[in-house]
Amino acid sequence: MGCVVGSMCKSGNRRLGVDVERVFSIDNRALRIAPLIEAGFGNAVLAYGPFAKQSGLAFAVYMLNGHNTAQAEPLSDSFRHRIHLWLRGSGTDPRWQRLICWFRQGRFRRALRQIRWWKHTAKSERPAVFLDENLAVGWFASPVVTDPRLEGSGFIMHALGPENGELRAGSVTERSRSLRGVQNVPIYYVAVARTEGTVYYVSSIEGAAGLLPYPWLRPVAVDHEKLPNELYVGVQQSVLGQIGFRLDSRIYGVRVARLPGFDSWWGGAHAADGLITKEIQEGVFAEKGGQWQICLEQSGNDNSDNSYLEPEMLAVLDPGAPSGLIYAVVAVANLSKAGLLWRFLDANNHWRLELSAGVCEIVLVSGGSRQTLAFHEYQSDDVSLKRLQILDDGMHWMAYIDGNPLLDTWITDTRLHEATKVGIWRLNDPKQDHATIHTFEAHPRQLRLPNALDMGAPWLREGTQIVVEDNFAGEAGDLEGRTTLIGEKCWRRIIGKGIINVTGINTARIQSSIQEPCPGRTAYCVDWPYPDFVDIEAVITPPGNQRGQNQRTTAGFIIYQDSKNYVVLNLWRSDFYAGGSVSTFFRFGGFEDIYDAIWTNVADRVYYGKPLKLRLCCDGEHYLAFINDEAVLYRAFRDVYADVERLRIREIGLIANWEFGMDTGSEFKNFKARTYAHVASASTTHSMYTEK
Repeated sequence: MGCVVGSMCKSGNRRLGVDVERVFSIDNRALRIAPLIEAGFGNAVLAYGPFAKQSGLAFAVYMLNGHNTAQAEPLSDSFRHRIHLWLRGSGTDPRWQRLICWFRQGRFRRALRQIRWWKHTAKSERPAVFLDENLAVGWFASPVVTDPRLEGSGFIMHALGPENGELRAGSVTERSRSLRGVQNVPIYYVAVARTEGTVYYVSSIEGAAGLLPYPWLRPVAVDHEKLPNELYVGVQQSVLGQIGFRLDSRIYGVRVARLPGFDSWWGGAHAADGLITKEIQEGVFAEKGGQWQICLEQSGNDNSDNSYLEPEMLAVLDPGAPSGLIYAVVAVANLSKAGLLWRFLDANNHWRLELSAGVCEIVLVSGGSRQTLAFHEYQSDDVSLKRLQILDDGMHWMAYIDGNPLLDTWITDTRLHEATKVGIWRLNDPKQDHATIHTFEAHPRQLRLPNALDMGAPWLREGTQIVVEDNFAGEAGDLEGRTTLIGEKCWRRIIGKGIINVTGINTARIQSSIQEPCPGRTAYCVDWPYPDFVDIEAVITPPGNQRGQNQRTTAGFIIYQDSKNYVVLNLWRSDFYAGGSVSTFFRFGGFEDIYDAIWTNVADRVYYGKPLKLRLCCDGEHYLAFINDEAVLYRAFRDVYADVERLRIREIGLIANWEFGMDTGSEFKNFKARTYAHVASASTTHSMYTEK
């Protein structure tokens, strides 16, 4: 630790930057960034360069941010109370036993640093420091900048609390709040320089919301800020963890290369036109994307009354493939209106973003009828330039004005999603001042990650053959002693004093209530014959039906080697926080540090009375959790503890976990556990698995 800055990487480039608190280290083929005691940018900076600015110069940073909603804030409890909670742990073992196991593990430096952090941020210890931006990755003019929020061109991860993280991309003057609700999964951050500005892409694991799966890149932002002639790639961490929990970041690789196809201001786009000096006319060639097609129409101005008609000009290009990012700069004055067109089939069937003085609207034109789906007011001068942008993956999309999303949640709508035409529109009344539109560009929905930037795929393994299944049908009673429908495995309680009952209506329920929560961590398991991999799923329904009833869910799965080594993954929802989460707790070598728990905030994906499918894939070294087939949480166990041995999966099952409280009555349905078909018919060895 502390020896990374100044060392050489494989390419022969020196690692630049600053490591004030010696939080950088390298282990298991990845760089580790440990939590800072003193939060803030400028203290933990990794940089590479300098590189001469040229069109197509690109960087890729492939990493797992420790926690996308990491925030600097004072602890909610006193230092003394925090030490008490650490000593108590989950309540599974007596304190004397926990201390003995902790001493045997020998992670003293790690614990002492954690204690220093708690002391530094404890309630009433010192003036509070608040910081919501936790990670910055981008192009910079020097290897170390004081605050990457105020200079450079790149990505910023902003904490959203219950919704986890918000990815922001762009230069300081043209930054967009691109993706909301980003979960804790590995991400490729890619930025490519153009003659004027930068285009930004991201990629992740299959199933991650808002992110395309490797090896496909999704465009998420463009800017037109001129880059300096000498560039450095920088990664800055300002804060890690949250409320005293430790979560390390991992950087798997950094690459810089020059890519073809970006030798213009619209580099990367499949349709573009500057529109600064020319009037759009039918048949005139755009700078990219072929000839402009013009449609002059009379259009109604509301949903139901077409008696008042306004003259419009619709101008579109057809790049031959659907667009995923559409951008233009628009200026409106007085009564003029203008905006963007996308998913354009014809004048009677398309989507549009309409801008007028102080108002921005999202409109669907279908079969010639106009429907306003969203209405947004903004602050406007008499003449004001506004940056309009659409992000569209074919199923979900969002509209932006000056980088700010018009809505809090993505619009899910596939109507006209295969239409390939995009363009601009404006009122065409000679009695009114025309709005002006320039710097129009549209990018394809996906771009394959270039080989020069490819550092490998995120870990993903999935089961293909059901080995154990239980639909919990039959008479009501204790789950213990019951035989599974498929696999003929016998359920038995291996941890705790609580009870999970079969209800008689095809579910299993944790026997608990608001008045009498489950009495401590409780796990029911079945034997598992394939120690190197399991893919578990079940439908879980948290108790209650709305917030404010004092209900709590801590239901989930356990992957069990023996009494000293197991991993718990559980849902969590409680009234004292506005969102739910998926959490993991680790017991290795007989000791479990609750403040090493790894979790991700999932907002209302976990909600009272709302069934959801929870799924966990694990090979004893890595794990990946899904909610309703959305990938939400990934870790390698050595991301948590660098020296931990591989977990041998000998039993699997259901759990009512402790997470600062106990479950009040969650239900399980349709429990399934899978492995690979070819593994199920052969001896189980790690080499037999294939990676996706």
